[in-house]
Amino acid sequence: MTPEAQTQSCEITLSKYRLLREIGRGNMGSVYLGRGLFIDRFIAVKVAHQERLTCPETSQVFQQLFFNEARTAGMLMHPNITAIFDAGIEGYTHYIVMEYVPGGQTLADFCNVHKLLSLDGLIRIFYRCALALDYAHKKGVVHRDIKPKNILLTPEQDVKISDFGIAVSAEGVDPATLDLAGSPLYMSPEQVKHEPLTGQSDLFSLGVVMYRALTGKHPFMADKIAAINLMTLNAEPAPLRQVRSDLPEIMERIVKRAMAKDPARRYKTGIDIAGDLTLVLDQVQFAS
Repeated sequence: MTPEAQTQSCEITLSKYRLLREIGRGNMGSVYLGRGLFIDRFIAVKVAHQERLTCPETSQVFQQLFFNEARTAGMLMHPNITAIFDAGIEGYTHYIVMEYVPGGQTLADFCNVHKLLSLDGLIRIFYRCALALDYAHKKGVVHRDIKPKNILLTPEQDVKISDFGIAVSAEGVDPATLDLAGSPLYMSPEQVKHEPLTGQSDLFSLGVVMYRALTGKHPFMADKIAAINLMTLNAEPAPLRQVRSDLPEIMERIVKRAMAKDPARRYKTGIDIAGDLTLVLDQVQFAS
């Protein structure tokens, strides 16, 4: 079934885009499947929540945060990063136009112990994420919220990193984003401590994502955010192969290094992680 065949009525109209149906909803806004009126292609359009825009105490900061994604991700052009095409305000509607990723699945859909992707498939996903982050970091952009839900998967299992809403850029840091944390389960120790962040913080988060996607279990699971933060700062997770014994030893070493609490012992760049992941892929393919 094509995206247009699933169309439902939508009350929002924009001068250059026709919105077809809602396909997602988050804290900042709702995401709609749309189509360009002048450039005929499917797009995703994020529309800011009106109630957040009309709140006198928070509207100005919220607007800055909403368009932060357009400013940061708009600097990036990479096959594994969701592209930003346009952003604007029409009347009371604030919107961002993005690349539409069909399928509607994220890596989070495959982080259950009973529904894991194949090892070689996961290695390819991790590899592409590492390269995309390396590119973003070289452009001065730190994502700050790498987690399975923000790793979109196409029907062909290609990867698109999305949601740069709280990202920071060396081109100019928006003060409204500085005090925002990411997702506690995937934050780096320096993020927990509200220290200045570099790309290595994203690499720690990617390490946590790898652990979760490989095992279906989270390395720092607890009931309260304070307990999660304490574990992130002080606790060593169970060794990867203790949780899943069929994984190669080199995969365990990669994840452990990515999740090193001291940045001096962590991978320095995404390209370093990608290089080591190619060794795992070679080993897995040779074994099969």
